[in-house]
Amino acid sequence: MGVSLLRKYIYLWANLALRSYYACLGIGLSLLLFAPNPAQAVTCDTYETVNQGGGSTCTGIMQCVGRIPATLSGNWCIDILDSATYNEEVVLTTRDANGFRIIIGTDVGSARPLIAPPTASTAAFQIQVSSVSLFNLGVVPTNPVQYGIIASSLNVIISSVNVDAGGNPSNLIWTAGISLSSWSAISHSSITVSAAHGLWLRGSAMTTVSYSSVQANSASFYPIYLNGASNNTFAVVFASNSASSSRALHASGADSNTVTQSYLWGGQRGVTLDTGSDYNTISLSTMIGQSFYGLYA
Repeated sequence: MGVSLLRKYIYLWANLALRSYYACLGIGLSLLLFAPNPAQAVTCDTYETVNQGGGSTCTGIMQCVGRIPATLSGNWCIDILDSATYNEEVVLTTRDANGFRIIIGTDVGSARPLIAPPTASTAAFQIQVSSVSLFNLGVVPTNPVQYGIIASSLNVIISSVNVDAGGNPSNLIWTAGISLSSWSAISHSSITVSAAHGLWLRGSAMTTVSYSSVQANSASFYPIYLNGASNNTFAVVFASNSASSSRALHASGADSNTVTQSYLWGGQRGVTLDTGSDYNTISLSTMIGQSFYGLYA
């Protein structure tokens, strides 16, 4: 999928801004561009492949998901070998990770499979099993869905995943690009939505977000929404909301979260720490409210 001119501009701007920022701090640019990618540092005990054209274990992702045993005895990897668009809703449920991981993505350097869930889907990925990793994937809805990715279970890793519904006037994601539970991580990823939250941490704790960008375009939704979330960490995150009267990060009843080395831009406020949001720390970051405050607490 081609990258829009706007996104190219934003990424270029963010990289240049962070390059200058880190230079002032004496931090090498390699920290941003070559940070470790944890989703790929996993040994596969079972390795299965997906290719729509055949010649692999499965021709669809859910076909391979159906082969995962009820209880894992080792890490289970599903490697998608092509850059095809998969019109599937991938649902992971009723499995016991048993201390191992389920990994879905691609290890093929040039491949970037796209997931476009069919009509009446809830999300491209519904994750109801702990210890799942998604990497090197694109979520590009062509039908209205509530979420791009929703994970109600713990210990979910999302890395090098792009969720993109913001460029479509039909507003194809209408609640959140990604919704995560606790003890999870997002890195090297981007979320672009219109009238939806970008990243929604609802009651989440001990989740980390790093080296990622989140964009929205709504006064009623936020690129980053901390709703009763505590002890989460954001590092090297670019969040923007281009709507007037908008915010980049909104915290409601959210305590002891940390934001560092990040850029937060909203049409009205950069960051709002609403009622019951205490002991939050923001450091080494830029907060801009185009028409009001950078930080409102």
